[in-house]
Amino acid sequence: MRILILFFVFSLLLIPSGYKRLTGGFRIEKMRIDFPFNAEWEINRNGMDGIKRILSQPFRYLDRGSQCYVFVSEDDQFVVKLFRFDPQINLLKQAFGNFIPMKKDKDDLEVKIKRMLTASKLAYDRVPFETGLVYIHLNTGTRGLPILYCKDPLGRKYALPLDDYRFVVQKKAKALRETLLQNLKNPEEMKKSLDSIFFLLMARTAKALSNSDSNLSRNLGFLDGRAIEIDFGNYCDREDLVQPRERIKEIDRFCRPLRVWVAEQAPEWTAYVDEKMEDVRKEILVE
Repeated sequence: MRILILFFVFSLLLIPSGYKRLTGGFRIEKMRIDFPFNAEWEINRNGMDGIKRILSQPFRYLDRGSQCYVFVSEDDQFVVKLFRFDPQINLLKQAFGNFIPMKKDKDDLEVKIKRMLTASKLAYDRVPFETGLVYIHLNTGTRGLPILYCKDPLGRKYALPLDDYRFVVQKKAKALRETLLQNLKNPEEMKKSLDSIFFLLMARTAKALSNSDSNLSRNLGFLDGRAIEIDFGNYCDREDLVQPRERIKEIDRFCRPLRVWVAEQAPEWTAYVDEKMEDVRKEILVE
């Protein structure tokens, strides 16, 4: 009997984690972000007809990032990234306050929200081509946006009034690793892909933007054969990137993991990556 009881309790404990895996942790409540209006996050909304047409088609759940749920359009050309935040309240700390030592949170939730939305505005203003961004909606409020009809990972249907949510619309890109592995069969395409990654890093750093997250597979993708930075949630303004040495350091942070991957998956291209990195250094120092 004790064994049966223990098995029953253990099964109950597994239900939440199993359900979370099935749903991708998707919950509407996480996207309802109560945050003050910020005029700095506003954009020019002229020519909204094209955006409304994109958003009027059905979307389905594709993935989730650390800061958003990602839905892909029916035509497979666009993604909507709906920002999400999950403030994890420590019940013990709430109940007993400072009597129990707790690990300090890395950032206050309000700081995280502001930083992420500000990063999105920086990306939209300075590097829309390099990120594939076509629209951002960072303040809630009446904008005349359509209702987003979408499905979650379980196929459940939702109708989300987009005026009430914070989100961005981005062109859908192909995964970085998948594209590079595919291009290994075609040296000309592989060369173009590697060149495009370096070109992207040069373009972004030239506009004084840094990305604190250098995870290549998560941050970069390919759109119509060119590299774009699909994850911009960790962008920050870096005026010191006008200094050649600082700019080279920023590019190096991304090129080192690229070289490691190439050395493991396509060692015949290692020398080319080294050559490109050296060319980048020379070009920046000459400037």
